[in-house]
Amino acid sequence: MTQYNPKTFIVSKRYCYWSNIKKNLGETIQELAARIRHDATTCDFASITDAQDEALRTRFICSVGNEAILKELFKLKDEDLTFVRAIEAAMEMEEAAKVAKETVYGAANPVKVVNKTTTTSKPSTSADQQKCYQCGKSNHKSIECRYKKYTCNYCKLTGHLEIICRKKQKGAMPLNLVKAVKAVNANPQLHVNFELQGHAMTMEVDTRAGDNFISLDNWKKMGSPTLKTSEVHYESATKDNIDILGVCLVKTKLDSHQHEKQLHFVISKTPSLNLLGRNGIRQLGISVDGLIN
Repeated sequence: MTQYNPKTFIVSKRYCYWSNIKKNLGETIQELAARIRHDATTCDFASITDAQDEALRTRFICSVGNEAILKELFKLKDEDLTFVRAIEAAMEMEEAAKVAKETVYGAANPVKVVNKTTTTSKPSTSADQQKCYQCGKSNHKSIECRYKKYTCNYCKLTGHLEIICRKKQKGAMPLNLVKAVKAVNANPQLHVNFELQGHAMTMEVDTRAGDNFISLDNWKKMGSPTLKTSEVHYESATKDNIDILGVCLVKTKLDSHQHEKQLHFVISKTPSLNLLGRNGIRQLGISVDGLIN
């Protein structure tokens, strides 16, 4: 009598273990931990001798997503199924499925030649309706198209060629023209004059920035107000790091009619980085529409 051997199913058990990694709806942390411990008892993790190969093999098996290939892999014993062997077995199954499909249904259908007189007399044909929407050819399916990851030279979107681009056929404006308009746009910067610590200063108003910034030179001109350490990390629009010294409170007012207000300013080592962000715009009651007009 053949005795049941749990080691035969180690590969499938570990697949189930790593595939079911999400916390169930309504499951408490304690229940999740208990389920993880229970499921691990059937996986025989203690017998693993090559941790890296086991990790590669498990990641590969969990990513295959093909039922037939998984069934084939689950038939193999744990000690016989390395990462390389798993790849070989999957490729063999994939090739066998392809050959079987061609045997039953035949090879890919040849391109149908449409008579010129027919195309002139009819507005569309069945061949036109079956064209690949990524390259325009009709000898393959769109999912098998070699150009499905290509970028269109016209609209800059991925998944089709320029010759089949619908935006080009409709005469839509390509993205590169929009970029060109942006490049030649007039200076969009907005500036405002006010006093900082009694010193007249002109600063850029930038609604994209949340905080206010002053350059190191201007901070010194104001008498170097006391700095506090900032735990915030700042980046420019080009993703470059902005080196800062700290944050300080600065007495600020727009004109002689306005009462002084204490605004936080970030002191930057970047030359000429003097701008008023959203916090300052809101506190000083500045109208951006008024500046634009």
